[in-house]
Amino acid sequence: AYQYVKWGEQQRTPAGQPWPQVPSVQGRKAWWLLGSSTRVDFLISRFVDKRFFIPFAEGFEVADTFFVGEAREPETAKILIALLNSFLYAMEIELKGRVNLGDGLLTFYGPDINATLIPDVNSFSVHSQQKILDVYDGIKKCPVKPIAQEVKQKDRQTLDAAVLEALGLDPDIYLPKIYQGLVEMVEERLALPKMRTTRKKQEKHLSVAQVKEHVRQDVLPAGLKPITAFLPLGPKALMMTVSLTGRPVTWQPFLTEFTLLDKAGNEVGKLIGDEKQARYVVYGVKAGEYMVEVPIDPIVVGKAIQGYEHYLREIGEQLVQRALEATRDYQQAERIAREILESLDLPPLAVEKAVEG
Repeated sequence: AYQYVKWGEQQRTPAGQPWPQVPSVQGRKAWWLLGSSTRVDFLISRFVDKRFFIPFAEGFEVADTFFVGEAREPETAKILIALLNSFLYAMEIELKGRVNLGDGLLTFYGPDINATLIPDVNSFSVHSQQKILDVYDGIKKCPVKPIAQEVKQKDRQTLDAAVLEALGLDPDIYLPKIYQGLVEMVEERLALPKMRTTRKKQEKHLSVAQVKEHVRQDVLPAGLKPITAFLPLGPKALMMTVSLTGRPVTWQPFLTEFTLLDKAGNEVGKLIGDEKQARYVVYGVKAGEYMVEVPIDPIVVGKAIQGYEHYLREIGEQLVQRALEATRDYQQAERIAREILESLDLPPLAVEKAVEG
């Protein structure tokens, strides 16, 4: 360990930054020190291929490169982990993860994890909870197979059937359809790299406009998520309404009053609050809208903006990378990415966040 630390102190990132200075190790007493550990009930894998599983934590230390979870109520930890290893969470991962790596590998972290849903285990009957636990206890240490094989395992089917019954659904009706849909989604994701390879060969003879459309369809087939997708789950946050006479792109502060300005610098509204709320308005309003709801709680606003800007940067990186694959010209790839983002009705502030280096 000592030799590793001494070696690591001499290493630098591709951008030339020393390892002890990278953002991910800031705030520690020493760059290599994990610090005190907290109770951990389960781990969440950042990368997903063909297998879906959430390991339970039993008596070991966890490095901070993992995403870890803890049940709000310790007594519900076991049933929660059983649900996380059912078809429910596999579907959440597949639907909300991101296909932004090679070979169809899914990345699943940060905002993706926060956006996933799981039933309240306290809403299940005691009988249903015990049935799920009994089945899970029998399979929790079994090897997990690729999803197309896993759904054929009898013990897997028994667990998922117990979860459906707890939700009040008939497993005979729903389970085959759910399995078919999940397997098809995974197969399509894994087939995507081969499709892209074929497309790249074809793109050599396409116009810039055609390349742009291919890139947009690959990265954003369903369009961009709105900033409201990054608000916390659960009860709706308290909101205030900001009235507008046009579309703001920036703001002018004066103490706690923020004058919202359009592209020409004309006033289109006012907001009493803080700068994060003004930024939320600019991100949240759409063309043709004359009011926007903004969270009152500054913490809620801050987290929504942080998640949204992180999402924008990831989308920008994906657009540039995909355009670069098609054009082999970095400047042209950046220009294509910017034009795609502008065509999606994003305000200039959001476009700059997405393409900033």
